[in-house]
Amino acid sequence: MRLTEAVEPSRGAVRLEVDVRALEEGAPRDEQAAGLLFGAGGATVDHRISAQVHQTPAEDGGTLLMLTGGGELVLLDFGTGGDRGQWTMRNSARLSTLPVLGRSDGRLSSGLQRAALLSVVLTPENGAVLVSARASTDAESVNLEARVPYGAVDGLFGLCSHGGPQGSRLGHRFAGWRSGGDGLARHPSRTFGPVLCTQYTVQQDVLKLTAQLPPLPLRDAPRWRLIDVDTEQTLAWADLEDESFVARFRVEGWSGSRERSLAVEGTLDGHTHRSPVVTVPVAPDPLAPLKVGALSCVKSYTGGLRWNDQGLWFPHADLVESVEAHRPDLYFFAGDQIYEGDLTPAITAPYEDALLDYHMKWQRWCWSFGSLTRTRPTITIPDDHDVYHGNVWGNGGVPGEAPPGRKLSGQDLGGYKLGSRFVSMVHATQVSHLPDGDDREPLPGGIPVYHASLELGGASFAILADRMWKPSPSVAVPEGEIVNGWPRAEGFDPVAAGDPEGALLLGPRQLSFLERWGRTWAPETSVKAALSQTIFTNLATLPASAKSDGVVPGLRYAEPGEYIEGDLRAADGDSNGWPRSARDRALRALRRSYSFHVAGDQHLASVVQYGVEAHEDGPFAFCTPAVANTFPRRWFPEVDGTNRPPGSDRYMGRFQDGWGNRVTVHAVANPRKQGREPALLHDRMPGYGIVDIDPTTQVVRFTAWPRWAHPERPDARPYPGWPVSFQALEQGPTPRAYGPPVSRPGIGRPVLQLRDAGGTVVYTVRTTMAEVRPWALEPGTYSVWLGSDTQTLTPVLEDWRVD
Repeated sequence: MRLTEAVEPSRGAVRLEVDVRALEEGAPRDEQAAGLLFGAGGATVDHRISAQVHQTPAEDGGTLLMLTGGGELVLLDFGTGGDRGQWTMRNSARLSTLPVLGRSDGRLSSGLQRAALLSVVLTPENGAVLVSARASTDAESVNLEARVPYGAVDGLFGLCSHGGPQGSRLGHRFAGWRSGGDGLARHPSRTFGPVLCTQYTVQQDVLKLTAQLPPLPLRDAPRWRLIDVDTEQTLAWADLEDESFVARFRVEGWSGSRERSLAVEGTLDGHTHRSPVVTVPVAPDPLAPLKVGALSCVKSYTGGLRWNDQGLWFPHADLVESVEAHRPDLYFFAGDQIYEGDLTPAITAPYEDALLDYHMKWQRWCWSFGSLTRTRPTITIPDDHDVYHGNVWGNGGVPGEAPPGRKLSGQDLGGYKLGSRFVSMVHATQVSHLPDGDDREPLPGGIPVYHASLELGGASFAILADRMWKPSPSVAVPEGEIVNGWPRAEGFDPVAAGDPEGALLLGPRQLSFLERWGRTWAPETSVKAALSQTIFTNLATLPASAKSDGVVPGLRYAEPGEYIEGDLRAADGDSNGWPRSARDRALRALRRSYSFHVAGDQHLASVVQYGVEAHEDGPFAFCTPAVANTFPRRWFPEVDGTNRPPGSDRYMGRFQDGWGNRVTVHAVANPRKQGREPALLHDRMPGYGIVDIDPTTQVVRFTAWPRWAHPERPDARPYPGWPVSFQALEQGPTPRAYGPPVSRPGIGRPVLQLRDAGGTVVYTVRTTMAEVRPWALEPGTYSVWLGSDTQTLTPVLEDWRVD
């Protein structure tokens, strides 16, 4: 598709032409054709949507001018029809089924076996457009003339290849594509690439920036450079990497004392290309409020195909504009940046085709969100669909062994279905800009790990891969006869029998990282948070008759104010409510630093407080809304929540989830009829999350915003129940006892650490006042340490005995 030009017939006539022929010889097929598409979209349709037009006719799809394998020139309507699939377009259109708007007066005897010049002139005439087309070789020609409405030709235009000769897997080649005329509107700012997007982080004076390019032969674009736009100084060089097609830049000694403007530059076809400007702002003041924009689950198509914003949610322009208006200091993309079956079916083999399929879908993400990621540091982590899984149990990178007597699919065995090479490629595109971790040993097969921390202003963020070591429940709980995470065995009790001894969640390596990170506080750090793929509970219900979540896309949405009856709490092994004991170990590690948790994946915006030994003795967690989704999960438990605020909904308050985990629900955005079009999008409660952090008071505020809600508009409101605020030290167990006030001269907001008699750290936190009373959680003998950071901790109270 030509991005920088569009047909606007009200301006005057347009001429388009191109040379076309089959790539291989062979007898023509009925469904063989090549030619031009014009009229995709129009003035009211985002050009990025129009650039997706292919395969299936639908509103704003345009008009095809095709030369068939048999040599006939046909004008076909590609703007009527459509597809109702909820996940992906189900079929390619057959030319024979498209409405014919005109045919040539004859046929080229050579068909597409010889090069033919295909040309068309679009002339406005009496409120319509005259289409005058011609296909010619050096020996013969055919002509076509038809009259069509303006809407059939205005918009983007491009090339179209359909099928190929008999016996060939290849299509057609094009050359000499030309356009001209007064009716061409030129849009030079619409260029896309060759640098498709950039992502960066700054940690400990190291800038890491990854530039994403399209699939290119490495010999054509071997080296790229990162430059300072103001001085034209080269800051770093990077080679374009095979398969991932990224260039990774690293700049040591980075200073955050001033804003910097950067760009990525390289040479293609003898021309120098420069990316849009990358802005690296001044490092935030450690005591200044900090804002995080949190997004996940980027579905572009959920049914009812139209080639406009009533059928495609890509490029998510309304949401991007709304998120950007909050002016976040950091963006967090929690996973499912792509869906393997989104808009087009997933291609998983051969490997080369799967790679290109991923890049095509990943490029949509770059086109949607690149305007955000080039202006602020970004944390991006992949989830199951990014690696072409419906659900993923990484199992340390290797498949498990099926229990005796059971045959399990690749996904249910654990590990990664498409193998380490594919997963490593995905990781290179999505996480290679993240800060260096202190644990860099790859998984078997070379899959890189990415758990690490990022310090920004007064906050420290632990970045987790919470499904990388998790085993498949089908393997770990054989008695449950679990399929795709769902128990099928008659009479199986998930609470009593669903917590196998030794099952992992984060795994030993990430737990060790969390312990180190939790007790390490820089002088600037006041608050800590964990960022991961999904929350550590199973906040979902299903109709009592359901055996799995396969019914979710077809469930009805609640009316305003309605409580849907007949649901039961779900026990889904894909959730991080399973396995329960491993989940509790992770939460104990997090609460030793009084960290909160932000994640995505579930498509059900919610705020909960975890419980381990008791309700509300763990971190607060925010599951952000999906950007757009096909699976609108819901929470209508069969029992009422206890200890909930007066007048609040029955689904609020204290619960045990389907695996037996303690959880207190503070806010939920259940799918409901919104009265907002398109209903296929908005009734599923899509949106984005904003996390506000005040390092001075350590107050954190979670807000779930509807997708359409621009914060500067007077009608903009968060989803009902939000915002939810809490103070960091509200997240732990109820203290058993408080010690005497302690302080250290010259330290206004010290780091407080409690150690037991054996030297084990019980907790480490930043305090908000110079004088603080330490607290103990259970009987024992303790020492209390204070310092401006971890490095300067010294004991201020020893042999403190708590009975």
